[in-house]
Amino acid sequence: MQYSPRFYAKALVASLKEVSPKEQGAIIKRFAKMLEQQKALGLAKQIYAAVETELAEEKKKNTARIVTVTSLSESEKKKMKEQFPAKEYEFTTNSELIGGLVVQHGTRLYQATLRKILEGLTSSI
Repeated sequence: MQYSPRFYAKALVASLKEVSPKEQGAIIKRFAKMLEQQKALGLAKQIYAAVETELAEEKKKNTARIVTVTSLSESEKKKMKEQFPAKEYEFTTNSELIGGLVVQHGTRLYQATLRKILEGLTSSI
């Protein structure tokens, strides 16, 4: 039975996450053999692209992106890390923010900027 490239990609990524880097080569060989048995080798390029997408989404889930007007001090960064636990952090500045900060934590977006607050007040009036 043949599945979608996305389905194969999710299965491969999940399998690779469960084993050590040493064992990943064997997993990939077994995966290729399974594709051959299912006559799905023609999907290899699409599966590879889907794996890249899957890995990018996985990284996005494990990353907190924090944008502020000015650079944060180390103690402020520590507080952000406590409030938004993630494997990786990206701290950037954007001088176009009026004030406050924007945090993308996994699939959630938090906008605590002065502009957003003013927009909310304007729409409620």
